[in-house]
Amino acid sequence: MKRLVIAVVLAVPAVAGADKNFLGGGGSWDCSKDATVNISGKGKYVLTGTCKTINLSAGDATITAASVGEININGAKNTIDCDELGKISIVGANNKVTYKKGKKPAIAQVGSGNSITRLE
Repeated sequence: MKRLVIAVVLAVPAVAGADKNFLGGGGSWDCSKDATVNISGKGKYVLTGTCKTINLSAGDATITAASVGEININGAKNTIDCDELGKISIVGANNKVTYKKGKKPAIAQVGSGNSITRLE
């Protein structure tokens, strides 16, 4: 039992520091440093490199990103502009997502007024 407690204690700091977290106000991040980004406040965000996952839990956020494997949006009136996008999940309304290249992303959405558009 003692070994299990020690193993859990040692694992917690590694898990807690595993993602880049923004609490609002905007900012920039290079996803080659950490490929999972969590955003939970409005602001303007610029993400470079290849992001594995972006988790957005906010409204009125603007994200510009290079390549994104998966983006999960929980909120309203967000604007996301990606060069490339693999998969998107939206729970919310009036979110605008654009991407520039690659095939159409896998889409799951709940809410109204959302748009997902490929820019030519």
